Amino acid sequence: MIYLFGDSFVYRDDVTTLGIRDYKRWQDILSEQCDEEISNFGQNGESCYETMHKFSEIFEKKYFDHGDKFVIVLSSAYRIPWRWEHDPAYWYGKWLDKDLSDEQQLIINSFYDCMTDECSRINIKNVLFLKELSKINGMKMCVFTSFRNKEFDNERGVKYEVYNLDKINDKNFYFHTTPLYEHSKAEGKYNNISKGLINHLSERNHIILANLITNHFCNTKLNSIFHEKFILKKINDEFQYTEVTDNNYCEFIYE
Repeated sequence: MIYLFGDSFVYRDDVTTLGIRDYKRWQDILSEQCDEEISNFGQNGESCYETMHKFSEIFEKKYFDHGDKFVIVLSSAYRIPWRWEHDPAYWYGKWLDKDLSDEQQLIINSFYDCMTDECSRINIKNVLFLKELSKINGMKMCVFTSFRNKEFDNERGVKYEVYNLDKINDKNFYFHTTPLYEHSKAEGKYNNISKGLINHLSERNHIILANLITNHFCNTKLNSIFHEKFILKKINDEFQYTEVTDNNYCEFIYE
């Protein structure tokens, strides 16, 4: 069994809410290539705290079997799961936009003022924790982050390169040092066209993401270089897109 944890890069969105043609997702491709079933715990807008809580709760209950594999996508540590809403990404956006009631602004700003150092480094700690867990228990694991170390001006930047996280990979553990959203944004030749795509990735990069994970889990040598700068323009505000630099894929729909 392959277990998936994370945010919108993992969650199985209904394509009717995205307004685009459905295509095979990286989870399905991974399942076929590894010949294993998938159990998906992903959720849109989820924070790294919720992702780690889900994973740790299940691990502590000794639910996983020997030989199970794991893909964990760690979202922004600034997405705090506030009790008054279920979507931390929503309130993260509110904090960035400053569209808050006086009480909410006081609570949220006070938290970030006090905890910004912890937020800025929590995914470094999460990655190292997962690496050690993988080592101790012989668990095959692929770990990704969703966003850059400092996605917005409000966030505290950290020098990730100091921690040499690119050197912790081994036969069981793989950490992908480029955040997935950077691959998403790089698909557009002239600007970021990632919004509205399934898991923020085009059809061809779903294949690449699946290949990258399959290579680690199954010792294959599939193409794992993400495609860049091939979407030329979108059709409309729903981010359907029609013009690409080649015709190997049909990544759009006509109404």
